[in-house]
Amino acid sequence: MDEAAARAKSLGYGVETFISASAVGYYGPDRGDEVLSEDSERGDGFLADLVADWESAAQPAAEAGLRTAIVRTGIVQSPRGGMLKIFYPLYLAGLGGRMGSGRQWVPWVGMDDMIDVYLRLLVDPAMRGTVNAVAPRPVTNQEYTTTLGHVLRRPTVLAVPSFAPRLVLKEEGAREFALAGQRVEPGALLAAGHRFRHAELETALRHLLGKWLKAQSQPG
Repeated sequence: MDEAAARAKSLGYGVETFISASAVGYYGPDRGDEVLSEDSERGDGFLADLVADWESAAQPAAEAGLRTAIVRTGIVQSPRGGMLKIFYPLYLAGLGGRMGSGRQWVPWVGMDDMIDVYLRLLVDPAMRGTVNAVAPRPVTNQEYTTTLGHVLRRPTVLAVPSFAPRLVLKEEGAREFALAGQRVEPGALLAAGHRFRHAELETALRHLLGKWLKAQSQPG
């Protein structure tokens, strides 16, 4: 990507903005309850190293004078892919439950808000540097489990013990993926006055899954 970043300014097509898609994996797989902003130190582990190298490859664009933004994406919620696509049929069948202790944080963001973030970065000349693309109210894995079960009106009692993902993904895979958690806040977006369509997980899930609550009739 560094070659693409370096060449962007010299294309002669009026390119002024360079946006790099990164990830909250930068902060490492487990920072406990520490609130992580764009200024927080990088974490450790395979993903943190990979993301740091990827972000460094975007620096030639900034050095060339382009307005450069690095989007550290959280766990995007969409029934068509990613985490929610995997969980949806399991929870719908009543097989949902927390992962491990359930205390790990889920830095989620709705698909609509994710698109809004990229649009904001494209058109707002004040936005540059690192941007955490996550909802302003992260939840723990236990809270995510309970909320999704509530939206789908299904039980969520079948917890997945910590050793299960370790058997499938080995120790590093389980730590970096299945049991990872980061309490990330969208500091740059909030400072810019950005408004999220769905700041709460329940409303985001209801929108994405078409599970709106029926309006209750008013007493006469």
